[in-house]
Formats: sequence, C-alpha cells, structure tokens
Amino acid sequence: VPNQIMSGRSLFSPIFSVSHRIKLISAIPALLLTSLFFLDQNITTRVVNNPKNGMVKPPAYHQDLLVLGLITGILSIFGLPWQCAATVQSLNHVRVMSMIESKQESDGSNVEVIESVCENRLSGFTIHAMVLASIASLSILKFIPMPVVSGIFLFLGRKVMTGNDFLGRIKELCMDQTLLKPTSTIKQVGYKTAFSYTLVQALMLALLWTLKSFQKTALFFPSVIGLLVLMRLFLLPKIFSQEALDALDTPVA
Repeated sequence: VPNQIMSGRSLFSPIFSVSHRIKLISAIPALLLTSLFFLDQNITTRVVNNPKNGMVKPPAYHQDLLVLGLITGILSIFGLPWQCAATVQSLNHVRVMSMIESKQESDGSNVEVIESVCENRLSGFTIHAMVLASIASLSILKFIPMPVVSGIFLFLGRKVMTGNDFLGRIKELCMDQTLLKPTSTIKQVGYKTAFSYTLVQALMLALLWTLKSFQKTALFFPSVIGLLVLMRLFLLPKIFSQEALDALDTPVA
C-alpha cells in the first residue's frame, strides 16, 4: 500500500505526448477492454437482478453503462485506475440485504429462499464512502498481510458459490441417482445430457482461467467471453434440445 496518493507526475494524463500512430494502435486493445467492461457490467447486473432474488425495482442497464462510461472517461483524463463491476461484492451485498427463509421440501431437505431484498442506495453509498475514507489510513493498512486480504476474498467467493447451479449440478452428477430430488435437472433431461452440458461449461471455464492466468494471453480474455455468447446462441442449440437448454440454462434476468 503506498504511503501517498500521487507524486512525481502531472495531474492530467499526457494524452498528447504520444504520436497519432500509437493512438491508432492503442485502439485495438481499447476495443477489447470496452468489451470487457460491457460484459462485466452486464453479467454482474443481470446476476444481481436474478429472478431468485425477487427484486422489485426495475433494472437500469443503459443508465448503468452510461454512468460507467462517464466515470471511466474522467478517470482516464486524470490517469487514475478504472472502475468496473465488483461481481462478488455485489452478490454478497444483495445476500446481506436479503430476508432469507429456510423452507422444507417434500424430500425433507431444507432450502434457503430469498423472500425479499431491502433495495436502497444508502448501504451502497456508505460502503464506498468508507472505502474512500480509508485513504486516511494508508499508513496503517500497509501492515495488513496479503494472505489476510486474500482470505477475505476467498470467504466472499465461497459464500457466493452457495446455490450456484453449475456447482450444484456437479455434486448431483457424483451422487447416487436414486437420491436426487424430484426437481433435479438431471432427472428432467437425463444423466448423459446433464453430464455433456456440464462438461462444456467446465471446459469453457478452464479455457477462461488459462487465458487469464498468463499475461501474454490475458488480453484476449474479453473476446473469449464474447465467444461464449455466440456458442450459446448458435452452437449449443445444435447439440442439445431446446427443452434441455431451458432446464439446464438458468435465467438471469
């Protein structure tokens, strides 16, 4: 953690100090980054507005992108780090603000169901105001070990995994089929179809993880996410029936 915010450079980014040729070449990675911002923002907002969360207020996808674009432009002028959607933190925020009840299903198992969400702007504003106020504590925060910070994000990520259909389906594929719930998607579409669909998801996840793990290939990460959309729209319908896709593909908005 740095001891001070800024030193040794001008307030504004030296945009005009590079040649026009460099600016044109920079447009290529800029397009990839734009795709990443677009996908990251939309994926996060759509997951947050999942019908399971029971949101009452309607989404504002276009307004969110407009605000994100304006903020990114201002930060670029001053050479400050860009902002993007915080998926894990956003999902945990929704969970914390939710009224959750445990309901018993016909087989006797308990399932957590979100009854309502306290939708407000005050909690989000307070969280980010406290993040801003932490600037005054930079000299203290630098003593926090990185494993502690990593552990916090590991805990948040583990909490978000609760109720994830992909992970839940992997667990069910390893179970005795006679122990599956009547509402299980494996019983609806069959073991072979569920296994094949989950295998495709796992392979795509491994591809994304591999690309992001290496600095030389991380630049292509956004384009691969866009490739997943094309696969879902054009390739998967040729492999799986529409009934199977409707059962296996969880609606997000």
